[in-house]
Amino acid sequence: GGGCRAAGAWRREMVEIVCQGANLTRVFSKFSQTQAPYVEVRLLSTDEALQLGRGACGGCSSATLGEVLGRTRPHEGGNQKPRWEGLSPVFALDPSRGGVLLFRVLIAGVVGETLCGEGMMELSVILR
Repeated sequence: GGGCRAAGAWRREMVEIVCQGANLTRVFSKFSQTQAPYVEVRLLSTDEALQLGRGACGGCSSATLGEVLGRTRPHEGGNQKPRWEGLSPVFALDPSRGGVLLFRVLIAGVVGETLCGEGMMELSVILR
């Protein structure tokens, strides 16, 4: 699997989320020896996160749940250790909304997106 670390900081009652990097277990591209991973950040409700975590959402996937907050630019040649410093926009979020952040590490391919890994973190944990 893979993941993304997030850093949160208070700024005018908003939380800033910045994707820094991931460590992937392999190259997920079937047609290339290199890959350009990027991160999609989603905000899920607590119920959506619980359903996804238990596999109890009846055929839904992490690609269809929650609200997309944004994406980083792909790290060309990032392969198994992509870093997004300078490629990641700052995602501002009102912490009073609550919920769970979902970080999806993806690569674009010939037939669409390939999920390399994902991780969830409760917004309240980032605020501690």
